Amino acid sequence: MGDGVDRAERRERTGGTPRGRLRVIDPGLVLDGPTRQRLAARFGDGTGAWCDALPGLVGLLSARWGFTVEAALPGGNSSRTLRCRTADGRSAVLKLVPEPELAAAEIAVLRIWSSAPGVVKLLDADLEHGALLLEGLSPGTPLMDSRRQITLPELATLMPQLHLRLARNDFPSLAERMDFLFQLAEKRRTGSRAARFVTAEHVRRSRQAALELAEDGEKVLLHGDLHAGNVLDAGPERGLVVIDPRPCLGDPASDLIDWVLCPTGPAGRIK
Repeated sequence: MGDGVDRAERRERTGGTPRGRLRVIDPGLVLDGPTRQRLAARFGDGTGAWCDALPGLVGLLSARWGFTVEAALPGGNSSRTLRCRTADGRSAVLKLVPEPELAAAEIAVLRIWSSAPGVVKLLDADLEHGALLLEGLSPGTPLMDSRRQITLPELATLMPQLHLRLARNDFPSLAERMDFLFQLAEKRRTGSRAARFVTAEHVRRSRQAALELAEDGEKVLLHGDLHAGNVLDAGPERGLVVIDPRPCLGDPASDLIDWVLCPTGPAGRIK
């Protein structure tokens, strides 16, 4: 990361990125302690150097793409996101991902979904540095934090936009995605309070059942992480918009698992 930023900075100084001069960004705004800890827990201690280089990278990208950083966005276990304003006044979000494979997959799938109104738009990307510049959404409230209640049919309108049949299998299978999730679950379970109630045998049996289910059904492009934190309210005109895909190929029913398990209120509205 450091060498890549240095090379890009040299290009910046020699006119390789004409938008503007290299900008100095407040390191405390770019990355705080809790976010650094979450990233280390997710990706390992090797993310330290990446975190240290982040303020310089944000300054570089700000000059190249012509945006101003306004605020840090909360949460995020696998990336750092910053609310920005582009030179022409549009709201945008800068997303920075420490793992190149994750960034590459998200960039690729957002380009495939570029014409889908129910998917956040990719404005620009720098794969070398794991950076995505995304459109800002208003109000952009995750459904898990919103008072808005939706129905399953309303959510289902997103599915045809996402579940495409691809000529090439450039993404992992749903079974591979499930295997990764169970590895992550076991890592988090070990040494936690949950270990008293969820044993390694529970995890093993659940993983086996999930892998068997993942082999069923047709194989279409999936979001792969379609929970209420990754569906935003983008206002009455735009409607629901999904973010943060973990694309894979498999049974389309798997994208609805989180939602069919949600309690419902009057008229079938999801609580």
